[in-house]
Amino acid sequence: MDKPQKLLFDLVIGIRPRLTSYLEADTVLMLKLNTEHISKTNNTEVFISPGFMWTIRNIAIKSGLQIPIYRNLKNNKSKYRAKTLLEWHL
Repeated sequence: MDKPQKLLFDLVIGIRPRLTSYLEADTVLMLKLNTEHISKTNNTEVFISPGFMWTIRNIAIKSGLQIPIYRNLKNNKSKYRAKTLLEWHL
C-alpha cells in the first residue's frame, strides 16, 4: 500500500512588540498561513494561524491555533487545531 504524498507550505510573519536585551524575556507574535495538500486524494486545506513564542534564556513556550479558511476535503472533518509546546535546551 502506497503512502499518500503530503505537501506542506508555511508562510510566517512575526513581530517583537518590545526589543529586549539578551538575558531578558522575549516575546514574538506571529501570523502564519499554512497549506496542506495530499496528492493521492487531491485534498487541500488552508489555515490562518495566530501564535506566539515566549523565551527566556534556554526555556521557550510556543503556542498557536490553526483556523481553517479553505477546504477541499471529501470527508470535510477538518476543525480548529491548537498546540502549546514547552522547550528546555540544556
